[in-house]
Amino acid sequence: MLKDKTIEKVKYREKYDLLCDKCGCEYNYTGQGIHKGRKKYDGGDYCRSCKMKFEIERGERNPSKVRTERNYQRRGKSLEEIYGKETASKIRTKMRNNNSGTTNPMYGKPAAKGAGRGLGGYYKGMHFRSTLELAFIIDCEKKGITIKTAERKEYRVKYLNSKGIERTYFPDFVVGNDIIEIKPVQLFHLNETKNKIKAAKEKFGDRYKIITNEEITPVDDKKLLELFEVGLINPDKNMQRRLNKIRGV
Repeated sequence: MLKDKTIEKVKYREKYDLLCDKCGCEYNYTGQGIHKGRKKYDGGDYCRSCKMKFEIERGERNPSKVRTERNYQRRGKSLEEIYGKETASKIRTKMRNNNSGTTNPMYGKPAAKGAGRGLGGYYKGMHFRSTLELAFIIDCEKKGITIKTAERKEYRVKYLNSKGIERTYFPDFVVGNDIIEIKPVQLFHLNETKNKIKAAKEKFGDRYKIITNEEITPVDDKKLLELFEVGLINPDKNMQRRLNKIRGV
């Protein structure tokens, strides 16, 4: 039915908001589409999904082809365009609930390599997520200090984010008996950072140490390019874009 019940006559070339007579979702059609639909579907106004169900019931449509066709029709459209604002809001809420805290598929796992906006990659087989972490690895190498990654299950830290949802995080490196977190001072004001640090200190105690960009200097563009050209860095996509920009590629 028409959402605006004050409309008495539907004009062919104009677009109208409707409510599906079967599922109640909001959608829109031109006047011409409304007339054709009412003629084909016994005078009712039905959304695209319900029309497909009618056609399957009548034997006019092959069920195996419906999903492919529906995905093609939805390509490039937002949830609001497909389902209407109210249904889209419910879907988004359900998606958030199904992918937050302990229900998130990535819960308890380190962030994927190359995730985020940091300039990461591998230096002689050791993974780094930023040029500050790279500087720390190189500094330890110069001093003959052995380091290991802390992205392992035994170093996983559980904490609550600003919304009270349980999440996990991993420090960056293990040096001897110390657990090392590399963090720019610019991020210390964030509640997320504060909660992570608090939880890590509770778990590791004095073993947990934070090294900032006031103690070590991030690797600059010139040094990055030198390391890349001699084959010491295997860059991720973000790092590769930066290197291309430095080289003018």
